[in-house]
Amino acid sequence: MPSMQFLDFLIEQSSDLIWVINADFKLVYTNKKYSNLIEKITGKRHTLNDSAFLDYFSIEYIEKWTTYYNRALHGESFEVEDHHFNPQSNEVEYRLTSLKPLRDDDNKIFAVACQSKDISHIVKQRSEANQMMDASLDVFCTINEQGNFLYVSAAAETHWGYSPNELIGKAYTDLVVNEDLPKTNEAAIEIINGTNTSSFVNRYNKKNGGVAYNLWSVRWDSSAKLLYCVAKDGKEIVEQKEKIQQSEERFKALVQDRSDLISITDMQGNYIYISPNSTVITGFTPEEFIGKNVLEFIHPDDAQRIMADVAKLETQNKLVLEPFRTRNKNNEWRWAETVLTNMFDNPWINGIVGNTRDIT
Repeated sequence: MPSMQFLDFLIEQSSDLIWVINADFKLVYTNKKYSNLIEKITGKRHTLNDSAFLDYFSIEYIEKWTTYYNRALHGESFEVEDHHFNPQSNEVEYRLTSLKPLRDDDNKIFAVACQSKDISHIVKQRSEANQMMDASLDVFCTINEQGNFLYVSAAAETHWGYSPNELIGKAYTDLVVNEDLPKTNEAAIEIINGTNTSSFVNRYNKKNGGVAYNLWSVRWDSSAKLLYCVAKDGKEIVEQKEKIQQSEERFKALVQDRSDLISITDMQGNYIYISPNSTVITGFTPEEFIGKNVLEFIHPDDAQRIMADVAKLETQNKLVLEPFRTRNKNNEWRWAETVLTNMFDNPWINGIVGNTRDIT
């Protein structure tokens, strides 16, 4: 089979629509798939050297495709997504059409080659996926390498006050609260360099005032050059963290200013926590206590009595120890009294809490 005949055979067997128009918008080539589809849609046979635009086509359709053809005739290669109603299947069909200028031996454009693929199943899947994302309370969005929104789900209007159409093409940094810009840019760089995240938090300025807290899950697709993002409403999480931090700071402040030494030990009497005021009270820093046993700081003459008393915590929750001597960093013996509380049933403590006061 000659090569040109073989090429014609391949084109005719293709499931794609293929046609060529010249600079006068007349058909100079079509394959059977194109001719058959046009006949099914319009009821007319589209023959060569006819205008590419039949009377069946609307003015809007003709104007749109005239623009496409002119772009290609001026040297641009591109793709367009379009749809039409098929009266035989009684369904709307979606197609992706590529337009490419054809040049002669003098490099002058004399025609436009068009190839159209049926993407109805892809559009249907995409539509179903979009419907699922639009039904979610979370914001789904796609951001390109330049930092602009390409897709935004419906939840953006509830969460940020902007409709998806208002955000398409807009830079996401336009929404970020100024104080959060540095860490947001830093996170974006890390994600693009391969670090996926599911716990990044930042704030957006809402359209009509107020601030939205975003808890982000983000993945970078290096082949598509896109960021795929999910933003949850992180207000409750941020407020909870702030309350925990305030609670911790309050606890530290109270403990730091107390004359009592707060400690937590395991069942063997090894320190697992000591309050920050240990340095002021004993001269030892908290780090010098951690991992050491309480007997290392108790006078040998008092140690046996103390350990016998501590054993009572197996049957009672709270115990007041008789005064005993304890060593400070200057190797001075100081008299102390301690209240012990068994808190092994509390998972946040999981130990024996001691409140010790210098009574010398």
